[in-house]
Amino acid sequence: MIHYHGTPITPKSVIQTLAGKHFLIPFARPENLEWCLENGQSNVGDNSAFTLRRLNPGAFTYVWDAYYQWVRPILSYPQNWVIIPDVIGGTEAANDELVYSRWKKEMGSFRQAAPVWHIHESFDRLERLVQSFERVCFGSSGEKWQIG
Repeated sequence: MIHYHGTPITPKSVIQTLAGKHFLIPFARPENLEWCLENGQSNVGDNSAFTLRRLNPGAFTYVWDAYYQWVRPILSYPQNWVIIPDVIGGTEAANDELVYSRWKKEMGSFRQAAPVWHIHESFDRLERLVQSFERVCFGSSGEKWQIG
């Protein structure tokens, strides 16, 4: 198992002690992106769906065009990977659209990408994702979308 340090990490003197470690960089808080790309052993680009949902609870869709552009530099390093956009509380069909249609169209490949399975979704969907992807992220949703 790989431990990823969540960013941003401040002050800069603290993150500098972590050179060579693994990092998770959220789309909503990319302050450490450049440093992590230069100094991290590997990095995960987080789509920040949870943060976006928390900031705007009524929204079920987000404009992901900026995210697709943002992840391109992350994916230029073969050891890195990113989380495919998802809609917390969305339908399986809506999330499958983001994975199988939109991601494939925008990015061209599932290599270095991980979809999110939400705890309100069916185990059939989880099985399909596990069969198609090297990694699958688990996400809070439904009655349990608020952690803690």
